[in-house]
Order: sequence, then structure tokens, then C-alpha cells
Amino acid sequence: MFITELSIKRPAVSWVMSLILIIFGLFVFWKLPVRELPDGIQPPVVQVQVNYNSASASIIDQEVTQVIEDVIGGAEGIKNIDSKSENGRSTINVEFDTSINLDNAANDIRERVARVVDNLPTESEPPQILKRAAGFTTTMWLSLSSSTWSDLELGDYAKRYLVDQFSSVKNVGRILVGGLRELSIRVWIDPIKLAANDLTINEVEVAMRGENISLPAGTLEADNIDLTLNLDKSYNDIDSIKQHIAYGTDLNSKGSRRDETALIIASCQGHYEIVDLLVDNDVDLDIQNDEGVTAQFCAVFFGQTEIVQLLKDAGANPNIIMDQDLTAMDLVSVEWGSDRESAVKFYKLKYQVSFDIDDLKSAHPLIMDILNK
Repeated sequence: MFITELSIKRPAVSWVMSLILIIFGLFVFWKLPVRELPDGIQPPVVQVQVNYNSASASIIDQEVTQVIEDVIGGAEGIKNIDSKSENGRSTINVEFDTSINLDNAANDIRERVARVVDNLPTESEPPQILKRAAGFTTTMWLSLSSSTWSDLELGDYAKRYLVDQFSSVKNVGRILVGGLRELSIRVWIDPIKLAANDLTINEVEVAMRGENISLPAGTLEADNIDLTLNLDKSYNDIDSIKQHIAYGTDLNSKGSRRDETALIIASCQGHYEIVDLLVDNDVDLDIQNDEGVTAQFCAVFFGQTEIVQLLKDAGANPNIIMDQDLTAMDLVSVEWGSDRESAVKFYKLKYQVSFDIDDLKSAHPLIMDILNK
């Protein structure tokens, strides 16, 4: 009643109050957070993908999918796990409650998967952890065709140029390339000859993989032509290295695989004689790959004590900072934890390095003494 009587007797007051409410309402309206797709409409999903070329669906289910499912099943906030095993690929979708933060869920899954990386087949590719939240939808399909290029050439063009171009577009989260045709070779095994030589299919496969490694080894420059050279084996064949040195190969040349040199890979894998040979031929000891990693950093990371000493005596700098603001000295100073072990296991698979975690831990005090001298 009081407000009504006041408005009748003093209309100016009611107008002022109404104006204040309107202004306040407009101010609050513009400050309200508005999202086209608010959290909670679609639950957060973390996807784990593992490619295992040439493996059947049953093998992938047993050796990859079930192994990963067992370790991620205890993650907090899981609502549902949906997995699919098909020829050459394992896909696991982990759906979380809407109250779970997607980034934290992805980190938890990544850490758990890293624990079983050593238990996955050595021929499989490293697991990929992908985040799929509300709004992660396919917005465009682009089909390529040509009257002059073959399907192989179109696929190569898409992977080399289009993927990088689209990846730089703002708000593009993921690019998938499908329908590619790639060159492949099918090998038929004679079971009679296999039995006569007392061999198994796995032994033949391992032998073929060992002979089918091609890694960059620099360039050979002439007056009218530059040739890209490759090693037909991994960097554990010192005779091949000597041949490339005799041919005048640029030993500091970086390959397409993470921009790494022969010295970085040999240091990671613990090939002392090759590292010694490269050092004697005046390679750049402190050259970095695309992650800022040097040969000394890699040797310290994988506990290659003798190579650390060799590079230290040759003048390698242990204080070069990599992309993650770490140096080789930092590696041996940081205490071991679950994150450190997960990273080591992940890069162990990438670099195809064989070692034991306990041996690596015990090597770091000795490496610290070497670097501090």
C-alpha cells in the first residue's frame, strides 16, 4: 500500500525507481554468461585409439582393448565404457558424469594408459588420447577428385598440405583423413618351407621388420642436384654409418621424424660406438629436434650412462633448455613420480628403447655425478 500511495502522490519517484530497475536489468543482462551449448547437455567423453596394423580384430581385442579397459576401469566418474575392436584398430570411448572436468578426466586416462604401454604389442602405435565434449561434431566433409592424379597422389597431397592448412584454422579441433590408398606389399608364406626351416610366422615378421627400416641420413650435395640419403636399417649398423661418412653425407641433417639427427637417435637407443664415431666426425653435439631435445638430454632421459660421459667429454652442453623448460641437468635433479614414469614409458615405445625402470632410476645418481664434474 505504501508503494502504491507513494507512486500516486509522487509520480517522479516511481519513474526514477523504474528507470533504475531498467538500467540495472540491462547491466545484469549483458553480464550474464551465455553459451550456445552449455555444459551438461552432452557428457564428456575421452577416446583412446590404438592402431595395430595387420592385426585381426580378435588379437586386438585380446592384446590391446582388454588390457586398456582393465586399467582405465577404475577412473573416477566413469559412467560408461564402450569399446570397438576391428582389424588394425582399437577404439575405446569412456563416458564420464557431467560433473567431471573433461581436462582432468583426459589426464587421468592418459596416466592410466601409460602404465600399460609396456604390455601392449611392440608393433602397435602409441595410444592416442582424444577429448570429445559437447560441440565436437563434424562440420565439413571435403572430397578430392582429379582427372590427372591417381588416388595415391591425392592421398599424399591431402596428408602433406591440406591437413596442415586446415589445422591452422581457428577453432578447428581435429582433422580426419579417410579413404586413403597406400602402397602395400602382401607376402605369402609357404608353410612347408616354414616348417622345413623350423621357423614361425612371428620370426619371419620380426626379420622382415628389421630389414624394412628406412631412416633419414642427410643429404648429398652436388653441382646440379641434391640427393636425400637414407639408411636401410636403424642407427645400430656402424658399417652403414661409415659408408655415409665416406660418401660425404651431412651428418647434422634432420629427418622428417621429429626433426632428429643420427646422433640424437643413436644416443637415445644406446649405440655407443655409433655415437663415438659421429663425435669423431665433428657432428653438432647440441643440435635440437622439434621438441628442443638434444642428444645429451635423450641419453640422460634413457639412462645411457656411457654415452652421457662420452658427450660430456666431447663438450656437449647439459644446460640447453627444451620446449618443456627442462634441461638434462633438471632430469637427474627431479624426484621420480608417476608422471615421470608415465612419460618414460611413453617415449620408450616411441624411440624403441629397451630398458628397465629400476635400472634407469639407479643410473641417475651416477649421471648426476658425471654432469656435475
